[in-house]
Amino acid sequence: MPSASGTVRIDESGDRDPDYSLKYYVNGSFQNIADYNHSTGGFNLRGEFRCNTNRALKS
Repeated sequence: MPSASGTVRIDESGDRDPDYSLKYYVNGSFQNIADYNHSTGGFNLRGEFRCNTNRALKS
């Protein structure tokens, strides 16, 4: 069914089957870097994404 945020699918149990966008905060704004489509089960990367992982991680 159509909604303000796009198409919403409801499964046979009455639960939402949403799609997702993965965002990364860079240069003061969020950038969409990947999309998940629930109906196809597909996960698609958008363009070329690079992540700086030079930070020390605390254990």
